[in-house]
Amino acid sequence: GRFDENNRLMGIKCELISKEDIADMEEDPNILNLISDIEKKQSDELGEVIAHTDIRLNGERRQVRTSSTNMSKMLSQAIYEFTNADVAILNGGTIRSSIDIGDITRMDIISVLPFDNTLVTKKMTGSQLKKVLEEGVGYYPAENGGLPDIAGMTYKFDPNRPKGSRVISIKKNGEEIKMNKEYRKETFMKRVLVRLGSM
Repeated sequence: GRFDENNRLMGIKCELISKEDIADMEEDPNILNLISDIEKKQSDELGEVIAHTDIRLNGERRQVRTSSTNMSKMLSQAIYEFTNADVAILNGGTIRSSIDIGDITRMDIISVLPFDNTLVTKKMTGSQLKKVLEEGVGYYPAENGGLPDIAGMTYKFDPNRPKGSRVISIKKNGEEIKMNKEYRKETFMKRVLVRLGSM
């Protein structure tokens, strides 16, 4: 792209470049300086310690896409408590890394939840909630970013049943939910760095 003296974009030229061409490309000192300046500005804020953990929080790709982990449970519970919804759903694919024992920085949170996302609240009937869970468990035991971890309710599914009819129980306070009743559902469609960072 071309920029004027006020750094306004004046035009863009696009072309395909092979990986062989990139291998011989020289580093652009202006881009390197820009990256360095951004890193310096962000290092203090992103390095701020916001929490501490005495256990390793498991966000490994294979685990969060095939089962609940302490990380997925913690995040879905945090969403549930923050929103006061009837249920919070977190899909495993949202989580992108683990956090080791010790201090937790804002950068750690970004590495776990790297997408610029927000929480979404919806009213759903019990039968709609069941459909959401069915879709999430439909590919189990294969790795699936849609595998749901939930807080505020519990669910059981039978992986031996056909896709679309695997969820055999959804309970709130120990009782089966009603299929025609409306529930407030908070879904972690998108990340909320500021909210998580302030908890």
